[in-house]
Amino acid sequence: MLTFRAWRRPQAKPGATHRVFGDTRIEVTEVKTVAVREITEAEAKRAGFGSREELLASLTTERGSGIAEDVDVYRVAFRFAGDIHDTPEVVGDAEVANARAKLAGIDQRSRSAAWTRETLALIRSMPATRAGDLAAEAGMDRLRFKANVRKLKYLGLTRSLGTGYELSELGARVLEEDYVEPST
Repeated sequence: MLTFRAWRRPQAKPGATHRVFGDTRIEVTEVKTVAVREITEAEAKRAGFGSREELLASLTTERGSGIAEDVDVYRVAFRFAGDIHDTPEVVGDAEVANARAKLAGIDQRSRSAAWTRETLALIRSMPATRAGDLAAEAGMDRLRFKANVRKLKYLGLTRSLGTGYELSELGARVLEEDYVEPST
């Protein structure tokens, strides 16, 4: 499977796995710069387009205009890596550090107080609890709470259940990493 991106710098790394379409995972196998003129009809079809022209029409510059044939783009190859429930989740230290950095950025950009770790801790302490009940516990309205949880889910830190949420292995590790024994 392939995709092409007009990024200023690579946004994917070989070996990285990403969660897409709910519980499906993909693994990046290659990230390479290629000139637009080098993209073949067969690659466009592997990327899910009906033709090379369709692919080129989808690529735009940061200004939203079409892309020239001599411009370099990123060709990202990936493979299906299974459903997150197929194998036990193995979370590396780099993934934990990356997630913590993203949470810090979200909290820093928040218009109100920092909320990410508190929300994760609340979900850990009250798994499978209705969103409305969790929102009340957090002191916010239900829709805002659910929007925040979606941000955490997108980062792979939580999972939606029939009722409520639970932490993923990564979410649990992020909180473990933050835990400090209280001094006595």
